[in-house]
Amino acid sequence: SIAHHKPLTIKCHPDTGATGTYLMKQPDSHTAPATYMSALCPNGSNVVSKTQATLNIPQLPATAKVARVFEGITSANLLSTGQLCDAGCTAIYTAKDVKFFKGNASGECIMEGKRNPTNGLWDVKVDLVPTSTNKQQNVNGIIQNKTTKTDLVNGIIRKKTTKTDLVKYHHISLGSPT
Repeated sequence: SIAHHKPLTIKCHPDTGATGTYLMKQPDSHTAPATYMSALCPNGSNVVSKTQATLNIPQLPATAKVARVFEGITSANLLSTGQLCDAGCTAIYTAKDVKFFKGNASGECIMEGKRNPTNGLWDVKVDLVPTSTNKQQNVNGIIQNKTTKTDLVNGIIRKKTTKTDLVKYHHISLGSPT
């Protein structure tokens, strides 16, 4: 029975450029149907989402717990720093770690992670609520491009990407000469 599922722990990259929290395909036991959404990636491809998950972070309002699941994303989960800050959190990134606080930096630390020395990105672990407890929430917390009805998603970075590869990627995706 679905009621017996426990929260699922996943690894995410906190991302200041992501307009929402975007996840790779997750087990059906931890996703619920959502309104159809298409997102444009920096390489020009589109990815599609028909499901969402709920972040198990009790200190956040429902809209900040929404994570859209995209089957076309295959390399990393992105946790939107902006989505958390808009919900009243403070994010502090250092050379070695990242911490998210409810309110200001003297508030409760609700999540933290370490920086990956291989790719220079930060990693945090987040629990997803089982579907049995999130299927009633169908909140679309994503910012859409009003002209094209397509969401703009920043690029997904492979876990073993080097810093040199990241620099090349950013030059290409931001329109700089390579």
